[in-house]
Amino acid sequence: MRNSFSGFYPLTEGDFDKLWEEALIVLDANAILDLYRLPPMARDDFFSVLEHYRQRLWIPYQVGIEVQRNRFSVIADRQKNTDSAMKQASAAFENLKETVQRLKLDRYRTDLNPLETVAKLEGPFEELLQAIREAKKDELQISSNDPVRDRIDKIFENRIGAEPVSQDEIDTFCKDGDKRYEDAIPPGFQDSVKKDQFFIHNGIRYLSKFGDLILWRQLLKHLKEQGGITSVMLITSDKKSDWWWKVTEGGNRTIGPHPELKSEIKREAKVDLFWMYTADDFLERSAEYRNEKVAETSVQELRDIVNRDDGVVSGGTYDLDIYAEPEEPVLSGRAPDWALARTNPLIGMWLQINRGDVTNSLYGPDFAVSTPDGMDIGYMVMRIPHFTRDGHIPQSMVERILTVKRSINMRQQAHLALILLIDGKPLNLVEGSKRRSQIKSALKTWASAIGLHEIIVGTITDHRFHFVMEYPEVGDTPTSGPSIFD
Repeated sequence: MRNSFSGFYPLTEGDFDKLWEEALIVLDANAILDLYRLPPMARDDFFSVLEHYRQRLWIPYQVGIEVQRNRFSVIADRQKNTDSAMKQASAAFENLKETVQRLKLDRYRTDLNPLETVAKLEGPFEELLQAIREAKKDELQISSNDPVRDRIDKIFENRIGAEPVSQDEIDTFCKDGDKRYEDAIPPGFQDSVKKDQFFIHNGIRYLSKFGDLILWRQLLKHLKEQGGITSVMLITSDKKSDWWWKVTEGGNRTIGPHPELKSEIKREAKVDLFWMYTADDFLERSAEYRNEKVAETSVQELRDIVNRDDGVVSGGTYDLDIYAEPEEPVLSGRAPDWALARTNPLIGMWLQINRGDVTNSLYGPDFAVSTPDGMDIGYMVMRIPHFTRDGHIPQSMVERILTVKRSINMRQQAHLALILLIDGKPLNLVEGSKRRSQIKSALKTWASAIGLHEIIVGTITDHRFHFVMEYPEVGDTPTSGPSIFD
């Protein structure tokens, strides 16, 4: 059985020992770009591991293109997060003072001077702000001087695949791509929603939806040309099920690489041992095989990034649960953890361009927007797996929206809007004119029943928030926002 169905079997302890001792180690673009996302100490730990294995590293040419095209946007994204943290921390203290003054707590306790008590917190808040300022100083800047790229260049010197020589070469890699995706053959079939998006590099046209497939076939081509490579380790920050074997029975679990990937690389390139690690797991496991300690904080920093990217970079796929609705209600005062976890900078970037000045909200909604005409609107992000034809609103969703609306009213912020994220698979159901008409009718029903300022429907693919429709229509709304990797 094992010889006939090897793709379904895990590696043995001896297999893992051999893998770490001799395997070709291949990284995808996101794993390399994580070096930009990490703070300096964790970045150095990751670099040290890569430098240790340098002679066994290799990346397909496709990976190199994606790293070069996306690094500026990753740097900008990190800077924006730091700026947002500074604004939120400053606003939090001012909000606290205003709240205490409004409550007039000294009416209830004569031994309490509320403002003096709050003043004692000013020092710790200033320490926090100073820490954020120091972190900002350490941030990389968008400039010709890029010490991270310099180090990456040195590590991967002569460790990158050959550049495609013609459009025909890329087209050959992709010619059966649509059929593979239709049959859910990995990798990349969940990127089919990217459709006709493309970019040009050195005169060659690359379809974005086939990025993973091109990477994979460049790897297979390299293995066949080199010959004799029988073990391969792939490091990726992509956690979608078009790379991984995921099961839902008994709870959501990731078993390992998708069985079809293991079977194909064995069939096409005679690779006996193939395994995949997320970047954080690779960093953690490397300590065991190098006999060198890696700081737990570095592993956790990278794990947080990988888990965040599962919802940001790989969003819009129909197996993703990061936007799933939780059981606990929204409480006034501060957004709960599940709301913060689903707040997506891609949506924030789209709102900034199309609606007004955006901040991550410190209370119920995910975003607070100040429009050019002076209106303040709270935007709540919710994931919805599908639209019902009758426009029925799940009661749990209604209650959650109304709770957030009450928190807005308490703060005298008069308007609440809703952003509905639909997944890549249901997105296909929106395209027909009849279906669009049904959905618009449902949006009108929802907005009227709950009293929403507007409802925006979109999906996240190709590192962008893509606008699908809205109610009421405001006209001239672009179909997609910028990418954090532009």
